[in-house]
Amino acid sequence: MKTVVCCGVDMSAKTFDVAIDSGHKGPWFGVFDNTAAGHRKFITRLRRRKRPVRVVIEATGVYHLDLALALVEADAIEVMIANPKATKGFGVAHMQRSKTDRMDAISILEFARRMEFEAWTPPDAQILDLRAMGRHLASLASMRAQEKNRLHAHQQVATRTRVLAEAIEEHIAHIDMLIEELEQHALGIIAAHAKLKTAFDHVVSIKGIANSSAIAILGELFVLPKDMSIRQWVAHAGLDPRTFESGTSVRTRTRISKVGNRNLRRALFMPALVAAHHEPPRQGLLRASARERKGQAAGPGRSHAETLECDLRHAQTRSRLRSGEVLSRECLTGDRASNGLAVEQRGSPPSSARPTAFNARRLPRRRRPGVTRLAPTAC
Repeated sequence: MKTVVCCGVDMSAKTFDVAIDSGHKGPWFGVFDNTAAGHRKFITRLRRRKRPVRVVIEATGVYHLDLALALVEADAIEVMIANPKATKGFGVAHMQRSKTDRMDAISILEFARRMEFEAWTPPDAQILDLRAMGRHLASLASMRAQEKNRLHAHQQVATRTRVLAEAIEEHIAHIDMLIEELEQHALGIIAAHAKLKTAFDHVVSIKGIANSSAIAILGELFVLPKDMSIRQWVAHAGLDPRTFESGTSVRTRTRISKVGNRNLRRALFMPALVAAHHEPPRQGLLRASARERKGQAAGPGRSHAETLECDLRHAQTRSRLRSGEVLSRECLTGDRASNGLAVEQRGSPPSSARPTAFNARRLPRRRRPGVTRLAPTAC
């Protein structure tokens, strides 16, 4: 069985540095142009070994993509796209004090030797195009918001220039036209791809997700390996909880890690915000999580599950009232009772005279000496 030759590649915009394992003599170093001709020269150099080669490339924006695709098409060469955070942590663990392109290539070579190798499978060209369009659409939307803010600020000045305002309005109109054209082209790519079309129909059926969000979400998810689990998807988006504890004195609040694909996280933010404020099941979850963040108790004699169920029932009742549905007295009184409020019945004293769960939790304020309390005035 032939031994595998390991290779580490440190990418940049114009060139890439290479460290190839050459046995006991030490690694071989080289610098190639990040062009099609430079890619062919690098592949020719790897084939001189006449052995299987494993190449680890540090992900660097979009500059590594063409080289990775060229290496995958070559024979007897496997490619791994390494996370820059992982390679940087590997170098820090080996006490790497200086940073140069050559030293980074050596560090990536050691990473290829010692760490588990995960071969990279390139996605379809249509999916790569869809991802690029989704990211550019997000950039155009951000640019449009900036121009609208600039126009608003310009219109607040009395001595504003009309020519500048017209120029900003024309730019906004041009951005709107570009967004419309790119969305139509992206929808055409989705319609021509069977798996994308099926996934697109499922995604847009979720309330809060429209065409723009669906394009961005599918473009980021379909480039991932097919065998990833849900937990790995969440971690890839940087939405996994991050706990920071040490001993008994350090115990920070649990937050999302934000270590992952920021483009996917940005595409999911607005749909999640809409669902949290307009979907009754999500409203209950949002209210329960807000109560936990503020450190409030679940309620007198209630568990967290009971409080969550109460919030969910209350949100559903409010949604039915907003839709114009006429609810029975039993439904309303049951909802009030589930939220810890006293239900008025015939023959019972008014609610202001009875101690309720809400009034019982209100404690009188301590009056500071020398301070006179003023009577409240009617507003």
